[in-house]
Amino acid sequence: MRIFSFLTMGKDRSNGEVQQKEVIAWQQYFNDNPTTLGSIPVYHFPVLSGVPFFVKGPIKKALYDYYADIVNPARVGVLFVSKTEKFAKKAAIPSGDESILVVVASDGTIKGFVTGGVTPLKIGQLKSVLAAL
Repeated sequence: MRIFSFLTMGKDRSNGEVQQKEVIAWQQYFNDNPTTLGSIPVYHFPVLSGVPFFVKGPIKKALYDYYADIVNPARVGVLFVSKTEKFAKKAAIPSGDESILVVVASDGTIKGFVTGGVTPLKIGQLKSVLAAL
């Protein structure tokens, strides 16, 4: 079984919002083109750093509400980390200004990445990663 996970690791709120729009566009693409993934589940994980404890609950609720119309809420999770760069490095995930689509095998190994929003080039990259599995 393969799993797709979207990670957004914005460097600041503005960048996080841009990345969030990218992953929503990907999810809409998958919803409109279901044969691209077949039965592969897609999960969304916004990764946020430096969030004070007392606002984590309201942030989680807002993100779940934001995703509710486009993805099953059971496939959304929020990761609160101390530093996104440290998290990305430890997880061996590229970090930058773009959202990240991570392809994960059933054994938990990462099989590939596609960064950024939906474009014909990125769709081709995704198909290449899928073909290699």
